[in-house]
Amino acid sequence: MKINNVAVAVILFKRTESPPGIINQIVSSFEHVYIVDNTPESYFSTFSFDNANFIQNRNIGGLAGAYNRVLQSIRDTELLEYVMFLDDDTEVVTFDFVSPTILDNFLFDHKVAGVGFQFVDPDTNLFGGYLGYREGNYYSLSRPLTSVTSVEFLINSMTIWRKSFLIEIDGYDESLLVDHIDTSICLRAKVEGYKLLALPAPVFIHKIGARSHYRLFGRYFQTGGHCPSRRELIARNTILLLKQYAKHIPGLRKLFLLRLGYEVMGIVIAESDKTIKLVGLLRGVLKGWFGIKY
Repeated sequence: MKINNVAVAVILFKRTESPPGIINQIVSSFEHVYIVDNTPESYFSTFSFDNANFIQNRNIGGLAGAYNRVLQSIRDTELLEYVMFLDDDTEVVTFDFVSPTILDNFLFDHKVAGVGFQFVDPDTNLFGGYLGYREGNYYSLSRPLTSVTSVEFLINSMTIWRKSFLIEIDGYDESLLVDHIDTSICLRAKVEGYKLLALPAPVFIHKIGARSHYRLFGRYFQTGGHCPSRRELIARNTILLLKQYAKHIPGLRKLFLLRLGYEVMGIVIAESDKTIKLVGLLRGVLKGWFGIKY
C-alpha cells in the first residue's frame, strides 16, 4: 500500500539520457510524487514520468525555488502532512523506512519540524557530521550516530519535513539560491522553538560537491571541492545568515567563522586552484557583508 500523507519531490538538474532509476522506486512507494525539472532549458520536458506530477522551474530561485514550487503545489492539500525532497546527488536503496512507524514515533510531537537520516559521501566514504547545542555553544556529535538524536542542522535531501512548518515560515529563501538553504531553514526552526531529529538508520548516499579527505592532527577532515563561484556563494550566504541570526542564537557567530576557516583550511591543504578559490571566498564574504544579492 502506498504512503499517501508524504509528498516526495525529486529535483532534476543533471542532464541524463533517461530518468533516474530512483523515480521508479519512489512512485511505487508513494501516492504523491513531484518531479521538478530545474534545468534552465527545461531539458526533461520531453521525458515521460508516469504516476508523478511534473513541474518546470527552469532554475528560477535556484534549488530553493524548486523546493518552493513543490510547496506551492501541495500547500492546500490537507491530506499531505509531510514532504521529503531528494535531488540527483542522492542514492537510496529502499524507501521502506518511510513508514507509519517513523511518522508516528518521531513526528507525533508537533514541535519536531523535521526528521533526517545519516548519510555517507561517496567520494570520501565518510559520514556527514551533526552538531548539538548546549549552553550557548555548538559541539560535534560522534559519528556515526547510534541512537535517535536531537541535532541543530539537517541537510535538506532525505529529510522528512513537517509541511505546516515550511508553510509557516514561507518556505525557502530563494535569495540564497543553493548553498545553506537548508541551514537557513534549520536556524529558523531553532528561533521558532522547533526541534530537529536525526535517526541512525537507514544510511543513504549523498554527494556534496567533489569532496576529498585529508588527515590533520590525527583526524580525518573533508573538503568540499567546490568551484570558485560556489565558494563565493557559500561564503556570501554564510555571512548573510550570520547577520540575520547571530543576535538570536548565542554561539552562532563562532560556529560560522569556524566554518569559513574550515573552508580555507581544506582549500589550502587538499585542493587545486587554491588562489582562485580563496579569492572566491573573499568575494563572497564581502558580498555577504554588504548585502549584495544575485
